[in-house]
Amino acid sequence: MLFRSVALSLLVGAATADLAPTHAEILASFDAFLSSPASAVLGVQSRNRRQDECQVDSSLMESAMSPIFPGGQEQMQRFMAGECGQTYLTQMGSVFSEPTASTAETFCASPCLQVTIRYMKAMAAAVPNTEVCASMRMSMSMMPNIITSMMCARNHLNIRCAAVFQSISTLTGDTNSVNSGTSDSAITAGAAPTELYGHTLNATEQAQFGGMCGQFEAAGCCFESAVGMIAGMGNAVTGVNRTQATELVAHIRNASTVVREACTAAGRTLVSNIGAPACQIASVRNGAISSPDGVADAPIARAIRRRLRLMFAGDLSTLSTTQQDALKASITTTIEASLGADTVESVTLSSGSIAADVAFVSTVDPDEISALTTDTSVTQMQPSDGTTTFEQSSSPVTEDTTSDNSGAASITTALGLVLGLIAAVAMV
Repeated sequence: MLFRSVALSLLVGAATADLAPTHAEILASFDAFLSSPASAVLGVQSRNRRQDECQVDSSLMESAMSPIFPGGQEQMQRFMAGECGQTYLTQMGSVFSEPTASTAETFCASPCLQVTIRYMKAMAAAVPNTEVCASMRMSMSMMPNIITSMMCARNHLNIRCAAVFQSISTLTGDTNSVNSGTSDSAITAGAAPTELYGHTLNATEQAQFGGMCGQFEAAGCCFESAVGMIAGMGNAVTGVNRTQATELVAHIRNASTVVREACTAAGRTLVSNIGAPACQIASVRNGAISSPDGVADAPIARAIRRRLRLMFAGDLSTLSTTQQDALKASITTTIEASLGADTVESVTLSSGSIAADVAFVSTVDPDEISALTTDTSVTQMQPSDGTTTFEQSSSPVTEDTTSDNSGAASITTALGLVLGLIAAVAMV
């Protein structure tokens, strides 16, 4: 029984299957990212998602869409007939496969982005939660994380990290050379470039950005964001396991330290961003993503509170109150480096090794919190209590602390006929 794109088109109110972005098109964009030359450089392996066996689940679709489309099928139809549904989503594949500075800026600056993220998250929840469909469900969930943690994040030069990711082969090639013992002179040598990663350099920058010094400095936090994004996505999606991911991040951090020291010794003054931690996650709050307020009939933000749970090896009962406070402060500092100042509401520690439940202020979008689970600053976090550094014993996860049912009644009625049509189509 095949879940065909026409079934989804009926759900979102599109007149024909080729006029609306579909479940398959979103997955194709994700696969374009995983199959891109840049991803291949980092060891990513494409996965077979067995899409034909993952039929839409009517109850899952209903519960996933009702909170974000309180106006029911009519609102979904109007949204999908607009620019965001007809043009924006269909351009995603090219941006994910071969991003450039200009295409990334157009994609990330669009007011359609934030609402598209909401739509993609809802679509992920509608994929059957079965072993066969697990990879597809995870892939759909990862798309928004890639966008906010890496593609649309900005570094100190206002460069979108998508442009740095596109040049990752040069950076990883330099990293391999440095870790193999290349000389300091080879690190600092090189003509003055006129641009890096789509950023035009002024005369002062040109004099400072020659050689690896310039490549690493201009990449800044985007280098770790790009590599860390792959590391944080997990073995099920990328084929890169937890040990390999840790080694990959350590590999670039070691090379960055060597490059920074060599460039400093050579008298370069622009070195402070070499080896910088991962960039802050792109959000409306920090201006990296445009506000969606002007998008007609856009899906709304879910009325939920989401928290992050971290697990660390250790025994909470052995820590004094002072040590526990220091550990909570260390966790807060790391997370707010990714989300922005004053975004963490509280950190609560409990036993079970050491469990840390992080609550956020209400202005933090739940999707931003989800993105933390693939952000290298969080996945590789090793907080301290002032004397001891703690390693994570498992990957970070999120938990929703408040359920929402806004719009459920209106959309349940509106979707009745549509879901019946899907059932009929699925049997063809």
